[in-house]
Amino acid sequence: MQWNAKIVVLGAGDRGTATGLRLFRAGLKPLLLESANPADLHYFRNFSDLVYCEKKQIEDINGLYLGDTNVDKNAIRYAFNDRNIPLLTGLSANMLEQIKPEIVIDCRKPITENDALAWRDFPYVIKIGIRYNVGIDGHVIVGEGLHDQGRVYYKRHDMAGEEDTLQEEIRAPIEGVFVAKVSPGEHVKIRQDMGAINEISILAPQDGYIAGILHSGHYVPRHQPLVEIQPAGRFRPDIREIPLNNVAVSGGVLEAVLSYIKRSAPATW
Repeated sequence: MQWNAKIVVLGAGDRGTATGLRLFRAGLKPLLLESANPADLHYFRNFSDLVYCEKKQIEDINGLYLGDTNVDKNAIRYAFNDRNIPLLTGLSANMLEQIKPEIVIDCRKPITENDALAWRDFPYVIKIGIRYNVGIDGHVIVGEGLHDQGRVYYKRHDMAGEEDTLQEEIRAPIEGVFVAKVSPGEHVKIRQDMGAINEISILAPQDGYIAGILHSGHYVPRHQPLVEIQPAGRFRPDIREIPLNNVAVSGGVLEAVLSYIKRSAPATW
């Protein structure tokens, strides 16, 4: 096992972006895998947006979209050598079969059973979440609850926790194309028109600011999260910075990765 181990991060949203940045800064080479049409409320601060814009800088690190389905190892190497974090899109199972990574970090939100990761097929799988457990869902679990953000679980443990729900999500009342009428970070008043689906207005349920919103023009199913509002009067961070809870989680992932590398590498002074 060498320092340049093949590392794949599933998902390029909040957790995947924070994890990719942390590992890349530590000298590792994480490859990001994302769905072909990501519906990310925080696209303005995440590498998921590479699917739509191809190049993007988050903080001081550049991301580069390399396309879908075809794993071009030379293009991946070139991206890393040019100080970019590469991102590919496609079905995770097919992509992982082509890449054959040593370390898989699943940063996706809980997913349906038919897209579940066959984690035992890989040498080392790290999963993030309060509902997962060691030996059942992955080799190692990193907590993300209010009381265990970034804690690494190497043994079976009760992962019951409480999620941070300061923001209020507004979901799609019907399916259709979402047209945004407000921007990330913008202040809104109660009952303000924030967007529409098929000419049905989406109104703000309270005063606050836009902490997350989908790309305008996104086709959404019913109940898809559209807008995230931070209530007025609460501490307002810079919405374009990586949130501290995800920074904490990425630190736990880095610990888990380095512990595996240390165990797998030959002894040396």
